[in-house]
Amino acid sequence: MKWSASILVMTAALIAPEPVTTGAEMRGDESAKQYLSALDDAQVPASSAPKTQTKSTAPTLMPVVDRGDVARVQVLLAQGADPNEFEVIRGALLGPGFTSKSPLLLAVKRKDEPMVRLLLAQGARARWRDANGMTVAEVARARKINDSLIELLSNAEKREFSLIPEWPLPEPLALAALRRVAGTKNDATAGERLDSKLLRRVGDIVAVLTRTWTRPRDRPPVLAWSLTRDVNSLEWAIQNGSNEVLTAVVADLDTKRQDCLSSPDGAFGEVKISVRTLLTDGTERRGLRIRYIERFYWDLLPTVPAVASQWKELAATTSVVAEPLTAGDYMIVARSADGKDLSEAKPISVSRNRTAQFDVSLR
Repeated sequence: MKWSASILVMTAALIAPEPVTTGAEMRGDESAKQYLSALDDAQVPASSAPKTQTKSTAPTLMPVVDRGDVARVQVLLAQGADPNEFEVIRGALLGPGFTSKSPLLLAVKRKDEPMVRLLLAQGARARWRDANGMTVAEVARARKINDSLIELLSNAEKREFSLIPEWPLPEPLALAALRRVAGTKNDATAGERLDSKLLRRVGDIVAVLTRTWTRPRDRPPVLAWSLTRDVNSLEWAIQNGSNEVLTAVVADLDTKRQDCLSSPDGAFGEVKISVRTLLTDGTERRGLRIRYIERFYWDLLPTVPAVASQWKELAATTSVVAEPLTAGDYMIVARSADGKDLSEAKPISVSRNRTAQFDVSLR
């Protein structure tokens, strides 16, 4: 018996009212925070897949890009089409395999230079990844399109790179990107300073995390954001030959791996943690705020002060009990209501196979 392929179609903006399903297809320019929905565990055939009506009239670019109709794409962009719409498609029974599409990626694969230039001018993202974790510029180099276009895409990719990502990669693409980045040393000098065992460890961890993608599922967008920060920090570590940051990224991914292995559904996710703030005599002082930052950003603070923007606060203020936090490694600090740090930064690892109760000693 043959089952249908499950198709995920998503917007990079992650802002839209509701998912729309036609057969086994879900369009993410209509999907929002449920951008990783697809067929359920029963893997129903296409003939019995539910159908719902779309409320959005936003035009879709990719079929037109695939036809090479530059004039029509210009019209659709003027009507509000998203140059960064995308699809992540996988066969329901085909193991870990999937494909990735975006208008720019399609244009590059077609070697359609006018279309590529148009989409770049309209803000299409050169750092989008294919299913192998390659950026659009890397795909262009592999396809040996003309040198001027490769240079244009490479420069766009460099301009778009930010240690703090402005948009998240879907989890399957983030995992593919981690594997790709860890296996590629663009700067030979910087690469020579890196611990090759740590880079290989990234691949080993990603292999475990990828097992969660034998079927798509609903996932909170914060998880894709978390993996994308790992991707960008890993790139930064390789570009700058920083074993310290590389070590922190590997530790964060390994904590996600441990959470994955401890999870009932075999996927890393959010863990509910509790935090107590203790005076020197061991009594608890309530009413303080707890802020946190990912460990690899903490290590970067002396070098890249801009990552201080990544400090966040847990919602609770009187006492932190069962607050959700994505599995990974963090530094936490207790703060007063007027913003003064009242403790030293404390490292914590958050996963379901470890304690979810943390104590912070006040000064």
